Amino acid sequence: MHTVDDQTIVAEAVRRTLVDQPRLDFHYCANSEDALLVAQVTRPTVILQDLVMPGVDG
Repeated sequence: MHTVDDQTIVAEAVRRTLVDQPRLDFHYCANSEDALLVAQVTRPTVILQDLVMPGVDG
């Protein structure tokens, strides 16, 4: 799973909610540019992203 949000507290809340899920590989990026690079490498099956972010948004 890949989470993209400019507010770290939101990503941490998602991580804590899903921490007990088996086989979950959680990645967090605070900006869209990094998120695109990480997504190309990790090939996530799910991406949760903030719709309103600085620069490139959801």
